[in-house]
Amino acid sequence: EYMGKTKRMASNNETELETLLKSAQSTFFLAQEKKTGSDEKLALLSEAFSKITQALAQSSSHPQAAKLAALIYASQCGSLPAKEKLKNVHILKEYIEKAIELNPTDPVPYHLLAMWCFRAADLDFFTRKLAKTLIGNPPESTFEEALTHFQKSESFGPLIRNRVEMASLYLKLNQKKVAKEWFEKSLELTPATEEDKEFLETATKKLKSL
Repeated sequence: EYMGKTKRMASNNETELETLLKSAQSTFFLAQEKKTGSDEKLALLSEAFSKITQALAQSSSHPQAAKLAALIYASQCGSLPAKEKLKNVHILKEYIEKAIELNPTDPVPYHLLAMWCFRAADLDFFTRKLAKTLIGNPPESTFEEALTHFQKSESFGPLIRNRVEMASLYLKLNQKKVAKEWFEKSLELTPATEEDKEFLETATKKLKSL
C-alpha cells in the first residue's frame, strides 16, 4: 500500500538512470518484506541506498529518485542507534523536503515529514541536550506541525502508516475519540508489505486499549 505509491519503472529501452532506479526500488521493496531491525533488512537498505545515490548523481532533480532516496534514508535512520539518528536527522529532512519540492502532490514525502516533526517534537530533555552536544542544533518542531503534514499526506492518498501514526499523535494530544477513529480507518486499508501488517497490528492493539 505504502510502496504502491511509488511508480514502477518501464522495462523497455531503459537508460542507465532508469536501470538504477528500478534496481534501487526492487531492493527497497525486498527490504520492506523483512522484519524491522533484521540484519537482512539492513543489508538490503544499504544496497538500495547505494544504488539510489548513483541515480541521484546522474539526475538530482528526478522526482522518483528523490522520493526513493527519502524513503530509503528514513528506513535506514529508523534502524540506527539514538546517537547516529541524531547525527543524521537534518540530512534526512533535506532528502524529504527535496522529494516534496519535486512532487508536491505525493502523499509519501509528506508522511515522512510528519514523522520527522513528530519525533522532533517528542524529544525529551536529555535527548535534546545530547543532540545539542552532537550536532549543535537539535531538531525543532511541534505536534501541531506534524499533524498538518499527516493531514496533507492523507489529502493526497490514504496510507496505512500515516493513519496509524496520525492516530498515535492524537493520543499524544489527549484526543482519544479522534485517535480511535483514525486507528479504525487504518484497518479499512489492505496491507501490501510486512511493515504494513506491523502497523495494522499496532492499530489493533491500540484499539483494544482505548
